[in-house]
Amino acid sequence: MKQTEYRSLGIDVKLNTPETVAEFDTLAKRTNACLDEATNNVVYRGMLAEYRETFCERIELETKIERKWKVAMKDGKPVLKDGQEVTHWDETEADYFKRVCAEKKVEPSVYQSLADEVAASLVFDPTERERKERGPVKLAKMYVEKATEVLTQGRHEKVIQHIQKDLKDTVPVPVLADGDTEEVKTKNINALGHYIKAHISWKEKNSVAKY
Repeated sequence: MKQTEYRSLGIDVKLNTPETVAEFDTLAKRTNACLDEATNNVVYRGMLAEYRETFCERIELETKIERKWKVAMKDGKPVLKDGQEVTHWDETEADYFKRVCAEKKVEPSVYQSLADEVAASLVFDPTERERKERGPVKLAKMYVEKATEVLTQGRHEKVIQHIQKDLKDTVPVPVLADGDTEEVKTKNINALGHYIKAHISWKEKNSVAKY
């Protein structure tokens, strides 16, 4: 055994820990125990966190049901970073997916193929430190401006029809009305902006695939 220093409750403590892989397996009383624990550590610390984030992003794109988020506030004012409002998720990944399934009236297993696709894209990386949750992805300024322009000019139906020739799905974006609250206007602009962004990404991906 060897002594390894850790920090807990603001105090440095020295704990007795195994000195070798063989010693770990002996203490665990099973072969490959050290490998199993190390693998689980990487999976739970990083891969599953990345899976949940990516899966929810794909679900949001496919269903057009937006995950709830909020602007960080301090002393009654929005928190800013580099001139932009700081946002946080207002529901967990589990709560969001549960709500999607409830609104769509389907079982979670309906999205099994999507889950398999996301899982297959992940890379086992033992060098990565503990993963921090990503906040809501803020829509780039150019998509916000273009969506605002399209909605203001009343061209949203034609734009959506154009996009649907490729994406084959729908997105609920009503006309901006004079009586709409800022919250409703922002939601509609973001919905259309994300739809335009998804279409551009689709076209770029398919253009590269032709080579």
